[in-house]
Amino acid sequence: MLSAIFLYGSRARGDAGLDADTDILGVSMEDSFRKISLNNVNIHCYPQEYLICRSQEGDLFLLHLATEAVALYDPNDVLSKIRRKFVYKVDYVAEMDEALGVFNWLKGRIDAGQQIGARSTRAFFWAVRTLLIARSAEMRMPAFSSAKLGEISCVDGVEELLNQKRAVQVGKRELGLLLKVIEESAQYQTANGRSLDFGAKRTGPAVLGLVGKYL
Repeated sequence: MLSAIFLYGSRARGDAGLDADTDILGVSMEDSFRKISLNNVNIHCYPQEYLICRSQEGDLFLLHLATEAVALYDPNDVLSKIRRKFVYKVDYVAEMDEALGVFNWLKGRIDAGQQIGARSTRAFFWAVRTLLIARSAEMRMPAFSSAKLGEISCVDGVEELLNQKRAVQVGKRELGLLLKVIEESAQYQTANGRSLDFGAKRTGPAVLGLVGKYL
């Protein structure tokens, strides 16, 4: 049974393209997690207590909900509770390091001449977005749209890349753009007395697990 239903992502922002996904989150009264995907509609169901807890921990996905979600059904005003409970982390270096691990894994595959399939492509875009969303969170200026993330990146071509994610075949050019985003993020961290783990490693199952969990 659902206690609330939210729309989030580009459909909620109002900047969706013609082929954009429709992202819906259901707040469950049960202690279970579910994901349903049908064509371009993605439905994620999470327990209410889990969402509140993750909001208090400064989770980036909960920041996304707190910032942009639109309540389609919310008689108990759960979305307001999520927003009130949200607390930023001091920094988001751990999330950036996860994205670095994805980059290193993809680079290894491409350097070895291996095929980059659909799920690996989604992992690539997860890494790009995570780096930039994390930086925006540290700046306390949360951004999620391609336009705002492109602006934060300070890298030419990022906004266009994010807007064309359905048509992109990830290769050395795309990895080069991601590396520039990583370098800009590293400079930002250095300026704030922190550093990224450029040696971060992720195995294939771990990378694809991120895709399954977050995308």
